[in-house]
Formats: sequence, C-alpha cells, structure tokens
Amino acid sequence: MTGCNRKSLFTPQNLAILILAAHLALGALYSVVVPIWEAHDEWGHYAFVRYLATERAFPPPGTKLVERYDESVQPPLYYILGALATFWINTDDGLEPTMNPYATTGDGTGGVNFAVHHWETESFPYRGTVLAIHVTRLVSVLLSTLVVWTTYLIARSLFPAREEIALGAMAINAFWPQFLFIGSVVNNDIMVTAFASLVLLFLLRIVVHETGFRDWLALGLCLAGAFASKRNALSLFPLVFVGLSIPALRELKKISAPLRWLIVALLVLSAALAWWLFQNVILSLPYFGSYAKTLSRARVFLDPSTIAERLNWRSFFDTLQYAFITFWAEFGWGNIGIETWIYDLVACACLLAGLGLLFFGRKSRAQIKLGLVILVADVFFVTALPMYISLYKGRMFLMPGRYILPAISAASVLLGVGLAGPTPTRVARILMVVVATLMFAFALLAPFRYILPAYAEPSPLSPADLQAIQNPLSINFDNKAELLGYDVGKGRVRAGEAIAVTLYWRCRGRMEHNYTLSVQVLGPDYKSYGGVNLYPGRGNFATSLWQVGDTFSETYWIPVASDAPAPVMGYIKVAFFRDDSTQEHLPVLDPRGQVADHSAIFGRIKIVPKERSEPVIENRVHYDLGGKVALVGYELTPPVDQGAGLELKLYWQALSEMDEDYTVFVHWLDERGQILTQQDNQPRNGTYPTGLWDEGEIVEDRYHLAVPAGKPPVLLAVGMYRLETLERLAVFDGDGRRLADDQIILKE
Repeated sequence: MTGCNRKSLFTPQNLAILILAAHLALGALYSVVVPIWEAHDEWGHYAFVRYLATERAFPPPGTKLVERYDESVQPPLYYILGALATFWINTDDGLEPTMNPYATTGDGTGGVNFAVHHWETESFPYRGTVLAIHVTRLVSVLLSTLVVWTTYLIARSLFPAREEIALGAMAINAFWPQFLFIGSVVNNDIMVTAFASLVLLFLLRIVVHETGFRDWLALGLCLAGAFASKRNALSLFPLVFVGLSIPALRELKKISAPLRWLIVALLVLSAALAWWLFQNVILSLPYFGSYAKTLSRARVFLDPSTIAERLNWRSFFDTLQYAFITFWAEFGWGNIGIETWIYDLVACACLLAGLGLLFFGRKSRAQIKLGLVILVADVFFVTALPMYISLYKGRMFLMPGRYILPAISAASVLLGVGLAGPTPTRVARILMVVVATLMFAFALLAPFRYILPAYAEPSPLSPADLQAIQNPLSINFDNKAELLGYDVGKGRVRAGEAIAVTLYWRCRGRMEHNYTLSVQVLGPDYKSYGGVNLYPGRGNFATSLWQVGDTFSETYWIPVASDAPAPVMGYIKVAFFRDDSTQEHLPVLDPRGQVADHSAIFGRIKIVPKERSEPVIENRVHYDLGGKVALVGYELTPPVDQGAGLELKLYWQALSEMDEDYTVFVHWLDERGQILTQQDNQPRNGTYPTGLWDEGEIVEDRYHLAVPAGKPPVLLAVGMYRLETLERLAVFDGDGRRLADDQIILKE
C-alpha cells in the first residue's frame, strides 16, 4: 500500500504541478536577485506602469515619460495589468535611477550596472517605488508560469500517449535561463510571449484536432491580446494565416465548385475589409500607431532588390550566434554572459535534438507531422522579422534573443521531441529527467554564480591587506578620498596591450556627487597613452555610496596605445571629476592641506615596443661598466659644416637587472682632456632609466652636442655614474683592463 502511494506521487499531473511550482519559485528568486533597473529598458517600462497607476489615464500622445529608454509608445496591455496590480501602492517617493554613464562603453571597463544602487533603499522590506516594481515583476512571473503551462498543454495535445515528451518540454521551458530572467523583470516581452503561446495552442487544436467555435474564438482573442502587448506580435499573423488555410482548404474541398468560389470571393473581400479597418482604424488608435513603422519594414522585406542589395548577409552568422546566445542565457542588459563552453554544450544538444526531430518526424503519422510543421513555422515566422531588421542594419544591430521569445513554447516542444521522441519510452523518461535536473540546477545556480557577483560592491580591505600594499602612498583628494597605494605587478606593458593597475582606497569624507575616476598611463612627456574613466567598483561603488572609513582595492586594465614611442618609462595618473557641465575636480591636497594639483601622478611603468627588433650596430665594441651595463656599439656622425652639431648613437646592453637609475655622461674634450661641451642625462633623454632595463636588453641612446666656439673638441668620452654620489661605474675593456677615469674614449 505504501508503495502504491509512493508511486502515485509521481503521476504526470503531480510532476507537472511540481515543475510549475519550481518555475514559480525560481522566477520569484530571479525577481529579487536582479537589482531594479538592471534589465532592458526596465525604467521606461515601469514609468508607463506608474503613470497609469497614479494618473488613472493614458499619457497624452507625444508625451515622453522618461528621457532615456521611454516605452510610452508601446501597446498598453502589459502596463494596464501592472497598473492594476500596483495602483494601491504610494509611489510619491519620486525614486528614479541614477544612471551609470560608463556601462555602455562596450568594453566592460565601466561595469555592467546601468544604475547606481543604494541598497538601503532597494533592500527588503520593500517600500514605495521599489515595492511597486517588485509587485509588477511578480506579474511577469505569473505570466511566465502561464507560458510554461501552455507549453505542457501544447505538447500534450500533440503527444497524448508520450507524457515524458510533454513533461520534458515543460521542464525545458520552465528552467530556460533567459526565459526565467525575462519573466522576472518589468517588460512587455513576457506578455506577448504568453499570448503567442496561447495562439500556438489554439491554432494547433484547430488545425491538427479540428476543434470547434470556442477555439476559433479563443484564437482570435489571444491574437488580439498579443497585438495589444508588443509589436513583434505581427509575426503571429502570417503563422495564423498559413495555419488556418489548412482547415479552410480542407472544408472547401467538401463543397461544390460554384459555392466554393463564392466563399473564396467572400473571404477575399473580408480580408480586404479587415486590412482596411486595420490600416485606417486600428493604427489610428493611441499606442498602436507604432505598428505602421514595423509594417513599412515588412513591406520592404517583400522587395527582391532590398534582399539582394541592402541586406548584409555577411553578418548573418554573427546575428545567428548572438541571437542563440541571448536566447539561451544573457542577463542584465545583455551584458552578463556565462562560460563559452556552456553555450557550446547547449548548441550541441540543440543539434542532436534537430537530428532526432528529423528522424522522429519521418516515422510519425500525418497528424503529428502537421503539428511539427506548425511548430517549426512558429519559430520561423517569429524569427524572420527581427532577423531581417538585423541584416538590414548590419553590425549596427544584432538581433537579441528576447525578440524571438514568443517562440519559446514551440522551441521547447521541438527540443523535447527531438531529444525524447526517437528513443524508447523508458530511455526517454530517464533522458528527460536528466535534462530537467541539469537545467534546474543551472537555473538555480545562475543568480548566485553570475548575477549577484556582477552587481556586488568591492570587499573591504583587512588590516593584513593594508599592510601588504606593495607601493604605499598617502594621496589626499580633498579630504574625501585617500589613495593608500598601488600595484602594477611587474610594471611592464607592451604597446597595444593593457596593463593591470591596482589602486587601494580609503574614504575620508562623505561625497554627495558621483565622481568619475580617471586612471591614465602617461609617457615621460605627460601625454596620455591610454586610460579608463569609470565609477569606482566597476560602477557598483560610486562615490556617493562611500562611507567614512571604507577601504577597498580595485584593478583597472589600462590599454596602452600601439603607437606609443617605446621603449619608454610611463607614469600613472589618477583624478576624480564630475561628469557634467561643471567638470569639477577633487583637488589633491599637500600635507598642509593646500591645493597641490587636480590629479596625482606617481609610479613608473615600462612600456616596450609592440614588436621586438634588434638594432643594426655599425661599430661594435664591448666595454663593461661595473658588471651592470655594457657599451656594445656606437655610431658617430661628426659636424659636416661650421655650426653643425655632433650626432651620437650609443648602444647599451644590460648585463643584469638593475634597481638603480644611472646617468650617462657624454663629454667632448680638448687635447688636454678639458671638457668643452657635455650632455649628462639618463638614457634616451631621460625617458628610459636603467632601472627599467631587462637583462640582455639592447637600448639605443641618442645624443646631440653643439660645437663650441673657438677650439674644436678632439676627444669624445662616455660613461655612467650614480647621480647621488657622482661615482662613476668602473669601466673595463674587452681584455679586462680598467680604463683611466672610468670613461670610454670613442673614435670616428
């Protein structure tokens, strides 16, 4: 008896309820984990909901509710539903997002968060605007749960004897990561998806099972609901037209020819009348005029010359790849991805399902084949228009996967059929359990593995972390921020690549504004070779969030220009400024509290050439300077006429890595050894000190000496010394003999 009860717990109905409950729980989890505003245009979508809830009316035509990401031109059904769910909430707090201007840079340096989040305002227990947003998100979760149930009904209607296919398709839909994400935020994609799934269900019932008037009525109502939800509902109309033509032709064959032609004529007239009403009545209604622009694009699609000449077919595979990735799992504003190998694994599973679908379809009876054709047509028609727009715009616009979300039910059923259909029932059940378990595990892991870390503030530094700072500093930015130190690793970067610069910060005073942090790599001429501007914490720890005493570190990858005149020494420049019309800086204060500068410049970096090359040396020599450096060659160009100077190239080679910066002297002497003119500086005119040289590195070093009036010099002496003590490095020739005065006499 106990065994029977245990077995009865796993009936198809109970398993379906379990999948629905799991999806509902996951949807609620995603709705809480995803910070408000961190989904496509969520601020614009919610602004429409809030206006309807507070004003009890539609916004006047042409009114923009928000400056950026305005959605007030969208069909209104989703927003009406959101307003009905939130009208009772007081949203007079006036909460609006503070945007992160560096989230859209495209290279990821500015972070993924589109808004600056004040967690004390956004955290549970929710109040005011935050509560209204989360309630509207729960509306989306309920709509997504309706989609999952509809997917189950679609699969059951096609495969009543294969319950494992229906449950498998349901689980695939329920635990699809991108679907969970879109179904947990404020947007109208989930409502048009719900109606699209219902349209598919009733269309299949009419076409495959030849049901009656109630399904025809339900199909029409759901099609109208989709039309009132979002513009991509237009893709459902050709699907419905093609689908309904099948039962129409089926019925026409049953009647006599004269009556058949009369009915066809009436259908044509009805279609023409419906099109006229749509063009002249429906599109003139508020919030439906935007369909005209979409329809105009669709008309161009029918022009063969456009397809041949205007569409950028070279971007087809890029568009397809991007659509697949963002259809499967891409969070935030499409800027939080997952590991590449997971996308590859899912692509392989889809390929196997496609092969299984072909095998299963060939052996299926006509009714099943017809249903599968409708499912494939659904995916095709939903994808066609956004794909066309993407190809028309080229690389300026890649089709995001959420645009083809209305095909999620069809895609889930096709995957379920492709994976489970060709296999025996027992194997199919096991396979579907494995697929459902893996997808549920990943869907549960994703918020904690990808979403939460993407919006996390930097961890505070421990006392041990502060003690371990490699290069301590104490740079005071207006008694508000203190730069405690920095780390540049090995302190070298190749031109055209990026260097990791880690900065250690402490908050000294509260800041009202969100200051932009600028981190630059400068050359010795103080020209910027590259840098980044961002809000600290990669956008997640803007300065208005800092509390006195907060300490944290952050690593910035600074790209260095490929045409930097390397090898050369670089510096780090750090500044804070307001990214608005004032361009106000946080000044750097000296120990007395006086303004010293608008930025801090410190440290040094070795910038090496983009490509390695060995110099061609005409006059090779070898002089050892204290076992540190060797002079391995030189080129001497004497003055060609009166008043011209002497041009000298020295080729140094580092015999070991050095921790000191030596100064080169070049002395032009008379016959008695007296200095007539000279040039003393660190190598490469002070831009490349020896402390940056690598062992074995050859450095070309140029000098120009003017000819003094009167006596022409006759001897040229070179060497190196420590600037602090003026002590010269001992010089030895190739035979190991030490040279007099530790200087090398060069000859023409």
